[in-house]
Amino acid sequence: MKYRIHIRGSNVTIKAKLALGEKINEREVDYLQKNSVPGFFQITYDGKKQLMYDAPCSLSLEKYLKDTKSTIEEKDFWKMMTQMLDVEIAAQSRGLYPDHMLMKPDAIFMEEDTLRMYFVYEPVTGAKDLSYNLFALIQDIIYQEMKKNGGKGPDYLIDFQDYLQQGDYRLEHVRQYIGQASAGRRPGIGSQAMQQPVRETDSEEPEQYTVMLGSRGNAEPAVQPVKKNMQLIRVRTRERTVFSGDIVKIGRSVQNTYCITGNTSIGRNHAAIVRRGDVCYLKDMGSVNGTSVNGKRLAENQACKLHSGDRIQLADEEFVFELQLR
Repeated sequence: MKYRIHIRGSNVTIKAKLALGEKINEREVDYLQKNSVPGFFQITYDGKKQLMYDAPCSLSLEKYLKDTKSTIEEKDFWKMMTQMLDVEIAAQSRGLYPDHMLMKPDAIFMEEDTLRMYFVYEPVTGAKDLSYNLFALIQDIIYQEMKKNGGKGPDYLIDFQDYLQQGDYRLEHVRQYIGQASAGRRPGIGSQAMQQPVRETDSEEPEQYTVMLGSRGNAEPAVQPVKKNMQLIRVRTRERTVFSGDIVKIGRSVQNTYCITGNTSIGRNHAAIVRRGDVCYLKDMGSVNGTSVNGKRLAENQACKLHSGDRIQLADEEFVFELQLR
């Protein structure tokens, strides 16, 4: 979307028009006009192509970070991090898309005295600038804050940076980490939020599609009381595809379970997702342009355990993986 920001006194108004290839998601607009979501700008829609956002604040996050010459105080840092996580969780819990939050520092506004933050939600489908997202923004903030101190930082920044570099980008886990840190507790490696890093290499070969064997070599049927569906959300188009089988072959070839069109950088047989019970693995199938999970690239033919909410990148195309009840 294209934006024009107007600041008058202690209020900000953002006027947004659709960019080429974008369409209004009427369901989302209808919900946002009828409901107030904590942390969201109030939104109005002219019924055509323009959205208007209003909030009682005038200080952008970009200006706040720039004007704060020394490192942000720890309590203020965690207050901002809490709001950034909570707003995406709020979107998710209301049937909205966290990826539609505009996580750009010049489009996030805050009240100077209380640091209460307001975020723009883009209720659109179609083309979208993917240069900014929640965790990229958080990493940028940490980097800039440490840069103020010659590349060094207080323990809370260093510890948080180390935690994020493990690749655990599930909202509920990062939010738990922030809750512990803001309460004055230093989250350790053994904390619940850090027990299950997102990326785990699998020593077995999911490509073989075999059942797990017990210690005596006998096949052990998986205990599967509730069946869940694997889902992939194509971020660029918002397309959600549901898979009920246990093997999902992904690529440009029409022979794949999931044939991806409109992107020649994706290989004909690029990757595969294999499920054993409710445990899923992503495997790169020797692609030229690579496969990544939460920003970490897999080696050729390497497998990685998946969790609901993980971000998968095939070449330059991004997807969100979900595992949900039928």
